[in-house]
Amino acid sequence: MIESKEKRRKHKRYILDGINGNVCFSSDLKVVNISFNGLAIETKRWLKLDREYIFRIVYKKTSLILKGRIVWAFLTQGKKINSDFVPVYKAGVKFSDIISNNACVVSNFKSFLLDKTPVNAFINNGEL
Repeated sequence: MIESKEKRRKHKRYILDGINGNVCFSSDLKVVNISFNGLAIETKRWLKLDREYIFRIVYKKTSLILKGRIVWAFLTQGKKINSDFVPVYKAGVKFSDIISNNACVVSNFKSFLLDKTPVNAFINNGEL
């Protein structure tokens, strides 16, 4: 006799209504340019227009956490990696809030704007 999934599971599963969450992903995001009120980015993932995302931009040993809304986005090109076609999207982000709890990071934001060192960025994928 075949044992049911419920009996084989180590932990009981619970069905919940009204609980939502976000999926976070590390992206190969490239910051094209940045200003005090927004940034332009390139990414392999499509970001939905008029949707808010949380961005964590890492520069040297400092990270800046920003909330922004996608105001424009389009497919710019594609790259062929191995035998796969990988799309490259460009998007404009308008900051809606700087939510870093580190006031020093915000006050040193100018260093993000003036230094040409590449930055790493992460996007929280999901509406706020």
